[in-house]
Amino acid sequence: MDSKTNIAISGATGFIGKNLLYRLNEMGCNVFELGRDLFYTDNDHLTNIISNADIVINLAGAPLNKKWTDDYKRTIIESRLHITRSIVNAINKTQRTKLLISTSAVGIYPTDGCFDESYDSHSKTFLGRLCNSWEEEVKRVRIDVRVVITRFGIVLAPKGGAYEKMVLPFQNGISVTIADKNNFISWIDIEDLINGIIFIIENKNISGVVNFTAPDIITQKKFADVLSLHNKTLIRMNIPSFVLKLLLGEYSQLLTQSVCVKPAVLTSLSFNYKSPNFENFVERVEKQK
Repeated sequence: MDSKTNIAISGATGFIGKNLLYRLNEMGCNVFELGRDLFYTDNDHLTNIISNADIVINLAGAPLNKKWTDDYKRTIIESRLHITRSIVNAINKTQRTKLLISTSAVGIYPTDGCFDESYDSHSKTFLGRLCNSWEEEVKRVRIDVRVVITRFGIVLAPKGGAYEKMVLPFQNGISVTIADKNNFISWIDIEDLINGIIFIIENKNISGVVNFTAPDIITQKKFADVLSLHNKTLIRMNIPSFVLKLLLGEYSQLLTQSVCVKPAVLTSLSFNYKSPNFENFVERVEKQK
Protein backbone atom coordinates (compact mmCIF):
# COMPACT_ATOMS: atom_id res chain seq x y z
CA MET A 1 0.00 0.00 0.00
CA ASP A 2 1.33 3.41 -1.00
CA SER A 3 2.04 5.58 2.04
CA LYS A 4 0.39 8.45 0.16
CA THR A 5 -2.92 6.59 -0.04
CA ASN A 6 -5.86 8.69 1.16
CA ILE A 7 -8.19 6.70 3.41
CA ALA A 8 -11.50 7.92 4.86
CA ILE A 9 -12.89 6.08 7.91
CA SER A 10 -16.33 6.30 9.49
CA GLY A 11 -16.61 5.06 13.07
CA ALA A 12 -12.98 5.98 13.73
CA THR A 13 -13.67 6.86 17.37
CA GLY A 14 -14.94 3.36 18.19
CA PHE A 15 -12.89 0.52 19.65
CA ILE A 16 -11.99 -0.99 16.26
CA GLY A 17 -11.68 2.37 14.57
CA LYS A 18 -9.13 3.68 17.04
CA ASN A 19 -6.93 0.61 16.59
CA LEU A 20 -7.16 0.78 12.79
CA LEU A 21 -6.51 4.53 12.73
CA TYR A 22 -3.37 4.08 14.82
CA ARG A 23 -2.00 1.37 12.51
CA LEU A 24 -2.73 3.27 9.29
CA ASN A 25 -1.15 6.45 10.66
CA GLU A 26 1.85 4.39 11.73
CA MET A 27 2.15 3.16 8.12
CA GLY A 28 2.21 6.75 6.90
CA CYS A 29 -1.19 6.77 5.18
CA ASN A 30 -3.15 9.99 4.93
CA VAL A 31 -6.20 9.14 7.02
CA PHE A 32 -9.19 11.37 7.65
CA GLU A 33 -12.13 10.65 9.90
CA LEU A 34 -15.74 10.84 8.76
CA GLY A 35 -17.32 12.14 11.96
CA ARG A 36 -20.95 11.41 12.78
CA ASP A 37 -21.97 15.05 12.24
CA LEU A 38 -21.02 14.79 8.57
CA PHE A 39 -23.92 12.42 7.94
CA TYR A 40 -26.56 14.72 9.39
CA THR A 41 -25.58 18.04 7.82
CA ASP A 42 -24.80 19.21 4.29
CA ASN A 43 -24.37 16.20 1.98
CA ASP A 44 -22.06 18.22 -0.28
CA HIS A 45 -19.50 18.46 2.53
CA LEU A 46 -19.35 14.66 2.83
CA THR A 47 -19.09 14.31 -0.95
CA ASN A 48 -16.22 16.81 -1.08
CA ILE A 49 -14.28 14.87 1.56
CA ILE A 50 -14.87 11.49 -0.07
CA SER A 51 -13.88 12.90 -3.47
CA ASN A 52 -10.30 12.88 -2.11
CA ALA A 53 -10.40 9.31 -0.77
CA ASP A 54 -8.77 6.39 -2.58
CA ILE A 55 -10.27 4.02 0.00
CA VAL A 56 -13.32 4.33 2.26
CA ILE A 57 -13.66 2.12 5.34
CA ASN A 58 -17.11 2.12 6.93
CA LEU A 59 -17.09 1.01 10.58
CA ALA A 60 -19.95 3.17 11.85
CA GLY A 61 -22.87 1.86 13.87
CA ALA A 62 -24.46 2.34 17.28
CA PRO A 63 -23.20 -0.16 19.91
CA LEU A 64 -25.17 -3.38 20.24
CA ASN A 65 -24.35 -3.96 23.92
CA LYS A 66 -27.35 -2.10 25.29
CA LYS A 67 -30.90 -3.25 25.98
CA TRP A 68 -32.79 -3.37 22.69
CA THR A 69 -35.87 -1.29 23.36
CA ASP A 70 -37.96 -0.42 20.31
CA ASP A 71 -36.41 3.06 20.27
CA TYR A 72 -32.87 1.75 20.55
CA LYS A 73 -33.46 -0.85 17.82
CA ARG A 74 -34.43 2.03 15.54
CA THR A 75 -31.17 3.75 16.51
CA ILE A 76 -29.19 0.58 15.71
CA ILE A 77 -30.84 0.30 12.29
CA GLU A 78 -30.67 3.99 11.40
CA SER A 79 -27.04 4.41 12.42
CA ARG A 80 -25.98 1.65 10.03
CA LEU A 81 -28.30 2.11 7.08
CA HIS A 82 -28.29 5.91 6.95
CA ILE A 83 -24.52 6.29 7.27
CA THR A 84 -23.80 3.53 4.76
CA ARG A 85 -26.35 4.98 2.31
CA SER A 86 -24.76 8.43 2.66
CA ILE A 87 -21.27 7.04 2.03
CA VAL A 88 -22.40 5.11 -1.04
CA ASN A 89 -24.24 8.16 -2.43
CA ALA A 90 -21.12 10.29 -1.96
CA ILE A 91 -18.87 7.71 -3.65
CA ASN A 92 -21.31 7.48 -6.55
CA LYS A 93 -21.01 11.24 -7.12
CA THR A 94 -17.21 11.11 -7.30
CA GLN A 95 -14.56 9.23 -9.28
CA ARG A 96 -11.50 8.74 -7.07
CA THR A 97 -12.59 6.02 -4.63
CA LYS A 98 -11.66 2.54 -5.87
CA LEU A 99 -12.21 0.45 -2.74
CA LEU A 100 -15.06 0.39 -0.21
CA ILE A 101 -14.64 -1.82 2.87
CA SER A 102 -17.87 -1.94 4.87
CA THR A 103 -18.55 -3.71 8.14
CA SER A 104 -21.22 -6.30 8.77
CA ALA A 105 -21.45 -9.06 11.38
CA VAL A 106 -21.62 -12.84 11.71
CA GLY A 107 -25.09 -12.33 13.16
CA ILE A 108 -26.31 -12.54 9.56
CA TYR A 109 -25.86 -16.34 9.68
CA PRO A 110 -28.39 -18.85 11.11
CA THR A 111 -27.64 -20.74 14.32
CA ASP A 112 -28.33 -24.25 13.01
CA GLY A 113 -25.04 -25.12 11.31
CA CYS A 114 -21.58 -23.91 10.30
CA PHE A 115 -21.35 -21.41 7.46
CA ASP A 116 -18.75 -19.75 5.26
CA GLU A 117 -18.97 -16.93 2.72
CA SER A 118 -20.71 -19.15 0.15
CA TYR A 119 -23.95 -19.02 2.21
CA ASP A 120 -26.19 -16.62 0.29
CA SER A 121 -29.17 -16.05 2.59
CA HIS A 122 -29.59 -14.63 6.08
CA SER A 123 -31.03 -15.41 9.48
CA LYS A 124 -34.58 -14.17 10.14
CA THR A 125 -33.58 -12.74 13.53
CA PHE A 126 -33.35 -9.00 14.15
CA LEU A 127 -29.58 -9.16 13.62
CA GLY A 128 -29.89 -11.27 10.50
CA ARG A 129 -32.37 -8.87 8.89
CA LEU A 130 -30.32 -5.86 9.99
CA CYS A 131 -27.08 -7.19 8.48
CA ASN A 132 -28.83 -8.13 5.25
CA SER A 133 -30.30 -4.63 4.84
CA TRP A 134 -26.94 -3.08 5.79
CA GLU A 135 -25.11 -5.10 3.14
CA GLU A 136 -27.72 -4.31 0.49
CA GLU A 137 -26.95 -0.60 0.94
CA VAL A 138 -23.28 -1.27 0.17
CA LYS A 139 -24.12 -3.06 -3.07
CA ARG A 140 -25.57 0.14 -4.53
CA VAL A 141 -22.10 1.60 -5.04
CA ARG A 142 -20.91 2.28 -8.60
CA ILE A 143 -19.77 -0.79 -10.49
CA ASP A 144 -16.08 0.15 -10.82
CA VAL A 145 -15.54 0.25 -7.04
CA ARG A 146 -14.08 -2.88 -5.45
CA VAL A 147 -16.39 -3.79 -2.57
CA VAL A 148 -15.47 -5.93 0.42
CA ILE A 149 -18.04 -6.63 3.14
CA THR A 150 -16.30 -7.72 6.34
CA ARG A 151 -18.47 -9.81 8.65
CA PHE A 152 -16.94 -9.48 12.12
CA GLY A 153 -17.11 -12.11 14.82
CA ILE A 154 -16.69 -11.14 18.50
CA VAL A 155 -13.58 -8.96 18.57
CA LEU A 156 -11.20 -9.82 21.41
CA ALA A 157 -8.34 -7.64 22.62
CA PRO A 158 -6.09 -7.73 25.70
CA LYS A 159 -7.42 -4.33 26.76
CA GLY A 160 -10.81 -2.86 26.00
CA GLY A 161 -13.70 -4.44 24.15
CA ALA A 162 -15.60 -7.59 25.07
CA TYR A 163 -12.75 -9.67 26.47
CA GLU A 164 -12.18 -7.59 29.60
CA LYS A 165 -15.79 -8.20 30.65
CA MET A 166 -15.82 -11.86 29.60
CA VAL A 167 -12.69 -12.75 31.56
CA LEU A 168 -13.61 -10.88 34.77
CA PRO A 169 -15.47 -13.77 36.50
CA PHE A 170 -12.55 -16.11 35.78
CA GLN A 171 -10.10 -13.64 37.31
CA ASN A 172 -12.28 -13.79 40.42
CA GLY A 173 -12.21 -17.59 40.59
CA ILE A 174 -15.52 -18.35 38.84
CA SER A 175 -15.70 -20.37 35.62
CA VAL A 176 -18.78 -19.18 33.72
CA THR A 177 -20.62 -20.60 30.73
CA ILE A 178 -23.72 -19.05 29.18
CA ALA A 179 -26.75 -21.05 28.00
CA ASP A 180 -25.71 -24.29 26.27
CA LYS A 181 -22.02 -25.01 26.96
CA ASN A 182 -21.75 -26.51 23.45
CA ASN A 183 -22.80 -23.25 21.77
CA PHE A 184 -20.21 -21.95 19.35
CA ILE A 185 -18.38 -18.63 19.67
CA SER A 186 -17.01 -17.13 16.45
CA TRP A 187 -14.32 -14.62 17.41
CA ILE A 188 -11.22 -12.81 16.15
CA ASP A 189 -8.16 -11.20 17.74
CA ILE A 190 -8.14 -7.40 17.21
CA GLU A 191 -4.63 -7.71 15.76
CA ASP A 192 -5.86 -10.18 13.14
CA LEU A 193 -8.80 -7.94 12.33
CA ILE A 194 -6.56 -4.93 11.70
CA ASN A 195 -4.06 -7.03 9.73
CA GLY A 196 -6.98 -8.51 7.78
CA ILE A 197 -8.19 -5.08 6.66
CA ILE A 198 -4.68 -4.18 5.51
CA PHE A 199 -4.46 -7.59 3.77
CA ILE A 200 -7.65 -6.76 1.84
CA ILE A 201 -6.34 -3.34 0.84
CA GLU A 202 -3.10 -4.83 -0.46
CA ASN A 203 -4.70 -7.82 -2.25
CA LYS A 204 -6.72 -6.32 -5.07
CA ASN A 205 -8.20 -9.66 -6.12
CA ILE A 206 -10.31 -9.82 -2.94
CA SER A 207 -13.91 -8.67 -3.23
CA GLY A 208 -17.33 -9.61 -1.88
CA VAL A 209 -17.98 -11.05 1.57
CA VAL A 210 -15.07 -11.90 3.88
CA ASN A 211 -15.66 -13.49 7.30
CA PHE A 212 -13.43 -11.97 9.95
CA THR A 213 -13.23 -14.86 12.40
CA ALA A 214 -10.46 -17.10 13.68
CA PRO A 215 -10.13 -20.61 12.18
CA ASP A 216 -10.57 -21.99 15.72
CA ILE A 217 -14.33 -21.85 16.32
CA ILE A 218 -14.62 -22.46 20.05
CA THR A 219 -17.51 -23.56 22.23
CA GLN A 220 -18.62 -21.99 25.49
CA LYS A 221 -17.05 -25.00 27.22
CA LYS A 222 -13.67 -24.57 25.54
CA PHE A 223 -13.69 -20.85 26.25
CA ALA A 224 -14.33 -21.57 29.93
CA ASP A 225 -11.81 -24.44 30.12
CA VAL A 226 -8.96 -22.38 28.65
CA LEU A 227 -9.62 -19.38 30.90
CA SER A 228 -10.09 -21.62 33.94
CA LEU A 229 -6.70 -23.19 33.33
CA HIS A 230 -5.00 -19.79 33.19
CA ASN A 231 -6.89 -18.32 36.14
CA LYS A 232 -7.16 -21.37 38.42
CA THR A 233 -10.90 -21.06 39.03
CA LEU A 234 -12.56 -22.77 41.99
CA ILE A 235 -16.27 -22.48 41.14
CA ARG A 236 -18.20 -23.47 37.98
CA MET A 237 -21.37 -21.65 37.04
CA ASN A 238 -23.79 -21.78 34.11
CA ILE A 239 -26.13 -18.86 33.42
CA PRO A 240 -29.31 -20.16 31.72
CA SER A 241 -30.57 -18.31 28.65
CA PHE A 242 -33.92 -17.49 30.28
CA VAL A 243 -32.16 -15.56 33.06
CA LEU A 244 -30.32 -13.39 30.54
CA LYS A 245 -33.52 -12.88 28.56
CA LEU A 246 -35.28 -11.65 31.69
CA LEU A 247 -32.43 -9.27 32.45
CA LEU A 248 -31.51 -8.10 28.95
CA GLY A 249 -34.49 -8.79 26.73
CA GLU A 250 -33.85 -9.42 23.04
CA TYR A 251 -30.23 -8.24 23.35
CA SER A 252 -29.52 -11.49 25.23
CA GLN A 253 -29.46 -13.35 21.91
CA LEU A 254 -25.99 -11.91 21.30
CA LEU A 255 -24.79 -13.89 24.32
CA THR A 256 -26.91 -17.03 24.07
CA GLN A 257 -27.01 -17.90 20.38
CA SER A 258 -24.59 -20.35 18.80
CA VAL A 259 -22.89 -18.94 15.70
CA CYS A 260 -20.43 -21.14 13.80
CA VAL A 261 -18.69 -19.16 11.06
CA LYS A 262 -15.71 -20.27 8.98
CA PRO A 263 -13.24 -17.74 7.47
CA ALA A 264 -12.94 -19.59 4.16
CA VAL A 265 -11.72 -16.60 2.15
CA LEU A 266 -8.87 -15.63 4.47
CA THR A 267 -7.72 -19.21 5.03
CA SER A 268 -7.82 -20.00 1.30
CA LEU A 269 -5.49 -17.04 0.70
CA SER A 270 -3.12 -18.21 3.48
CA PHE A 271 -3.71 -15.17 5.67
CA ASN A 272 -1.24 -15.31 8.54
CA TYR A 273 -3.24 -15.27 11.77
CA LYS A 274 -1.50 -13.98 14.88
CA SER A 275 -4.05 -15.89 16.98
CA PRO A 276 -5.36 -18.81 14.92
CA ASN A 277 -6.70 -20.46 18.07
CA PHE A 278 -8.01 -19.25 21.40
CA GLU A 279 -5.04 -20.57 23.36
CA ASN A 280 -2.73 -18.35 21.24
CA PHE A 281 -4.82 -15.32 22.10
CA VAL A 282 -4.89 -16.02 25.85
CA GLU A 283 -1.13 -16.61 25.86
CA ARG A 284 -0.65 -13.25 24.13
CA VAL A 285 -2.77 -11.58 26.79
CA GLU A 286 -0.79 -13.26 29.57
CA LYS A 287 2.51 -12.04 28.12
CA GLN A 288 1.28 -8.44 28.12
CA LYS A 289 0.40 -8.43 31.82
